[in-house]
Amino acid sequence: MLRKMMTKGGHTCGEIVRSADGSFLLFCGDRRVTLRGEEEVCEKKFAPPAPMAAISRLADGRLIGLSYDDPKPSEVVQAGLNGSTLSIWFSGDDGDSWEGPHALCASSGCYYVHNGRILQLSSGRILIPANWVPPEAYGKDIETSDRSGAFYSDDNGATWKESNWISASTPGDHLAESIAVELPDGRVKCFMRSTSGYMRQAISNDGGATWEAEYATSLRMPCSPFTVKRDPYTGNYYAVWINSFPAPVYQYPRCPLSLAVSRDGTEIWEFLQDVESDPACNYGYPVVEFSGEQIMMLYYVNPHGRGFDSERNRIKLTILDRT
Repeated sequence: MLRKMMTKGGHTCGEIVRSADGSFLLFCGDRRVTLRGEEEVCEKKFAPPAPMAAISRLADGRLIGLSYDDPKPSEVVQAGLNGSTLSIWFSGDDGDSWEGPHALCASSGCYYVHNGRILQLSSGRILIPANWVPPEAYGKDIETSDRSGAFYSDDNGATWKESNWISASTPGDHLAESIAVELPDGRVKCFMRSTSGYMRQAISNDGGATWEAEYATSLRMPCSPFTVKRDPYTGNYYAVWINSFPAPVYQYPRCPLSLAVSRDGTEIWEFLQDVESDPACNYGYPVVEFSGEQIMMLYYVNPHGRGFDSERNRIKLTILDRT
C-alpha cells in the first residue's frame, strides 16, 4: 500500500486520468503529475484558464474539462448558492493548453458537477451527470433543493442536450453530486448523495437522456462526497464512500472512508475495507482508477478536525494492491 500527500493545504478535489501508454495523469491542485506504477515520472505546473471541476479522457485522446462560469448569474449570487452555469473545455496536449469555453447549459442558472463525473459510454456518447437548483427553490436554503439529471453529447462534445431532472422521492430530501456508470446490459445507473441516510440511485434506459424515479441503495452514508466506478479489468464496480449514518450535524460525519465492491452490476455491495478511519479527521471527494494490479484513489484529508475547512484540506493519494 502507498499513501502520499500530494498537495499542501487549500485543495479539495483531484482527478486521475488514464493515458494511452498505461500511465496516469493526476491533477492535484496546481500540480499535474504523471504516475507510472507508484513512481512519479513527471510533474508540471497546472494552471488552466479556468478552475476545472472535472477532467476526463475522451476516446479520441483529448481531455475534456468542465468549469463553473465566473461571475455567477446574479440571481444565484443573491440566493447565496455555490453553483453556477457550466462550460466545457478541450485539451489535445494533456492540459498544457485548453480550447474553450463552450457553453454546456442551454440557460444560465445554478448547476453542480464534481470531480470524476464525466463519463463516455460504449456508444461514444459523452455523459455528464449534474445537479440543478430550479429558480423556484432559490432562497429556501443553501444547496438543499438539488435535482438530478445529465448533459449529453453524441458528436464528441460539439453540441449538448439536457435530460429530464428528477427530484428526491422522499419529501424534504434532495439529490446532489450525481455520478453515473454504464451497466453490463447497456443501461446507465446514476448514484447520488442525499439526506436520507443512504446513497441513492436511478436508472436510465436510453443512455442518460431520461431518468426514472430514484430509490435507495444498501450503502448507508451521510450527505457526503463519494464516488462509484466500473473496473475495466474485472467488470466489477467499486464505491468509495463515507460508511456511517448521519450525525446530528448536517453532512457529517465524514469518516470512515471505505471501499466496497459489487460483482453483479451494482445490485449487491460487499464491504472490503476502510481506506481511512481516523475519527479526528475528515475525508471526501474521492476519485478512483484502476491498473491491472492496483486500485488508485485521490481524496481530500483534513487532519485538523472533523469540520470541513478547504484551507486546511490536502489531497492524498492511496494505492492499494488488488490482493
